Amino acid sequence: MQKLIIYIILLLPMLATAQTDSVKVSYSEEKVEKFEKTTLIDEYEKAFGNNRVVKSSLRIAFNRTRLSFLPDRSFTPYQNIFRYLDPIFQFEQKIGIDKSLVASISTNTNKKESIWRSDIGLEGRWYYEMKKRVEAGKQQPNITGKYISLKVEANPYRYNPTSPFTAFLIQQGRATFMFRPTSTYSINWGWQFGNNLDFGFSVGLKHGNKAGVSNEELWVNEKVSSEKGITPFISINAQTALGLYLPLKRKSSGNYCDFLQCNYEVKQLFKLNVNNAFYLDRYFQNVKLDVAYERKIGRSPFSINSNAVISALNAFRYTPTGYREIAINEPNVAFTTMIVGTYSPKMSSSQGYNLGLIEQLRYYIGMKNRVSKGKSANNLSGLYIGALANYQLISQRTPWAEASIGPVIYKDSYNELNLGLGIGYQVQTNRHSFMDVSLNFIRQKVSYEDANRNYSNSMFDFSLKLGLAR
Repeated sequence: MQKLIIYIILLLPMLATAQTDSVKVSYSEEKVEKFEKTTLIDEYEKAFGNNRVVKSSLRIAFNRTRLSFLPDRSFTPYQNIFRYLDPIFQFEQKIGIDKSLVASISTNTNKKESIWRSDIGLEGRWYYEMKKRVEAGKQQPNITGKYISLKVEANPYRYNPTSPFTAFLIQQGRATFMFRPTSTYSINWGWQFGNNLDFGFSVGLKHGNKAGVSNEELWVNEKVSSEKGITPFISINAQTALGLYLPLKRKSSGNYCDFLQCNYEVKQLFKLNVNNAFYLDRYFQNVKLDVAYERKIGRSPFSINSNAVISALNAFRYTPTGYREIAINEPNVAFTTMIVGTYSPKMSSSQGYNLGLIEQLRYYIGMKNRVSKGKSANNLSGLYIGALANYQLISQRTPWAEASIGPVIYKDSYNELNLGLGIGYQVQTNRHSFMDVSLNFIRQKVSYEDANRNYSNSMFDFSLKLGLAR
């Protein structure tokens, strides 16, 4: 680097002479594939501002946990945005150089939900590369790096007491779920980048209450069946967060462009999102393929992001067999009988398929100014705003029971046209990976073959994408 500076200084008089004598000076650009490191601090540390000692951390994390792609008819954007982001409050305390404890809590008591639940967890982590890296002077002891962990989580829940209809169904012993976990035990491998990002793979067991089928062939909840169950699960997940490091004093970081690729000109980017790529347990399975291709419009700060998402889910439930009339002996209920479905203890599966095509016009805020000042190359990283159009085609197959003909397979399909505006932040975290966090306000129009079922809806959509890029 010193030789390069000296060379430039020596070259300046020659450039000045060339300008004075009107001599044409030509030059060529050669793409640099690799920069020589100039510090002992690793790029991961510099990129996320964590080249400092961290003893504890307080943060609020967000992730996209809704496994079903089915539309949420009851969603109201202004009242429920905080619930939809599913915030998780976390406190991480370091123990020695390479170990830590993470306490977490999240809860949902929205009035529109039939079940109120909380997730209270304690996780022991071992950052298995940290001790060697600290000894080698490559990083400070903090909360950035690859880890293996054991996590125990309590998942208490209760039925919404503010919903009269839900209270009535629960009192009657009716159920709408197969399994509801009350505790979760998992082994996790993850990669955390300070308070900003956590990506992981989990394998574990969920223990909880299981619904059942009564002697009267009714689908009953755990208050009637008293059944317990265990289901194994496997999942990929990621979360982004904001928070504070303790101690509060912050050490300024050096140049981090080597890691975040801001010195490279990028005209196009192919992206494969692996966040929530799959979730598997005994009662529910969901897989998703999410690919995107983004390309610059000339040398402007505008780009077009083309995204295709294909997903499929399978859910097991008790098999419907028909209907029967039951008596209702409740003083606060206007009717005395009710038609209810009957079920067999044998389980059957419901499937759903989704194809989504999304086009988004993006404008990278301040990109032109950063390029002109030499702070960044013209690429696809930074804060952006965008307008999007999203077309979704959804198909479902569900076991059902018609009153006149008995058990059938109910098939339903519909499409969605979503238009929206959003703000996001994308960064190419190295030459082969990316992160894209966005929040979009969407106007949704759902259309069925039967026009009487059509409806429109407004919603906030939070998205966290993390994966491979090139």
